Amino acid sequence: MGPGIVSESIELQQKILTLRDSAGTYKEIVGASTMDVLQKTHQDFKHVTAEFRKIKGFQTLFRTLDKYHNNCLREPKLCPLKLLYKVHKPGINTRPIIDNTNYYTCQSSTFLHHLLGPAVFNNAHVLKDSLALIRKLDKVNVSANQNLRFATFDVTALYPSIDLERGLNSLKWFLETFCAEFQPEVKRLVLVLARFVLTHCYISCPEVSANPFLQMIGTAMGTSFAVVYANSHLIFVETNIVYSFIACYSLYDRFLDDGICLWHGSDEDFQIFSQAFNTVDPSIKFIWSKLSKLANYLDLSIEISHDSIQYEVFSKPGNAYAYLPYGSFHVRNSFRAWIKALLATALTHSSSYSRWSSRCQLLFTKLRQRGYSASFLSSEFAKVSWGDRSKMLVPKIKNSVDFDNRCVWSCGHAPGLRELFNNSNLNLSEIDATIFPAQLCTVIKGAKRLSTYLQK
Repeated sequence: MGPGIVSESIELQQKILTLRDSAGTYKEIVGASTMDVLQKTHQDFKHVTAEFRKIKGFQTLFRTLDKYHNNCLREPKLCPLKLLYKVHKPGINTRPIIDNTNYYTCQSSTFLHHLLGPAVFNNAHVLKDSLALIRKLDKVNVSANQNLRFATFDVTALYPSIDLERGLNSLKWFLETFCAEFQPEVKRLVLVLARFVLTHCYISCPEVSANPFLQMIGTAMGTSFAVVYANSHLIFVETNIVYSFIACYSLYDRFLDDGICLWHGSDEDFQIFSQAFNTVDPSIKFIWSKLSKLANYLDLSIEISHDSIQYEVFSKPGNAYAYLPYGSFHVRNSFRAWIKALLATALTHSSSYSRWSSRCQLLFTKLRQRGYSASFLSSEFAKVSWGDRSKMLVPKIKNSVDFDNRCVWSCGHAPGLRELFNNSNLNLSEIDATIFPAQLCTVIKGAKRLSTYLQK
């Protein structure tokens, strides 16, 4: 039996174990076709959104969603099941990924993600990336009389473990607590769409069965809404606890289901603190590490040394450093771009010059082994210096533009439109000078819709 056949056999076995687990995460819909479940989904959507369609402010949203849904019915498909292997862990451990691209709930899921995303990712304890953590670590004051230690935690199987009603109650609490600017109708619509997306995830896996499967527990990893939904639930779980023990830690942050805490309270208080997370939701399990001067978190290796916090890039023991070989048929400029990004990460993720220097030496050696010439690497490495670090750590701020001097006509391809443009002298400032500038350029493509500016 060849390695390819063995691999396919293992993957099939893992899919069977995933879809037919003992918890009943997925339910097989016997005797139903793809079109059957999509027609039911379509009827359910029209039923749950009927009251909102009468509200004028939602009519454009539903016109867009209806167009998308009609296209989904013309080209019926369900969510395919894909397996993401956890190669860094022992045994054959997989994580199910449900791709809802072009599936019926995809647009509703994306709408919820963009609507709730700003409030979720601006939460005080939610990390956007490791750079956000580095900026916080650099601000921590370490004194000799403080017994500072790190503890990290991981939430076991977060996505498929969230009970539907508890998750939606957390989302309702989140809307009331952090989305005060939302109108009551918007909050109600969010909860209705969230329930619809969570209860209509139909999965296809022809290797296991010709029948579709319906996810009954939790949310599917791979859908855009899953990220903000899981985050909102964990924000509900952790908020009262972290504010109750605020005097005992110098830092508490979380990147989805991985968290870190810099503790200066007593060991007894930490025991109470860490155990409290497992009492809020019985289906969610937090696994904490022991308090230590060392911590490996995200892509950082962190250490409390004397009166400072030191860190550097963390690499897992099995890291093969399999960078793109120099002989690859890629555009030459792409090599310089990703090497620059590699060096930038080494720079921002090193707390001292010596750590950065060691990382650069390691990268130089590994890249030489991948076929890169010493002269090419030397010229690229010379473009990044230790003096650039402070500038790279400054958060990038988008410069706001008062008004983009372009106006879009909705009839972009109407006959004679170009001739009309040439013979028109458009001056909308005569209508309302507070909204429109004195001069506007008319274009056919490549500009934002006029409604985008009116919203501002």
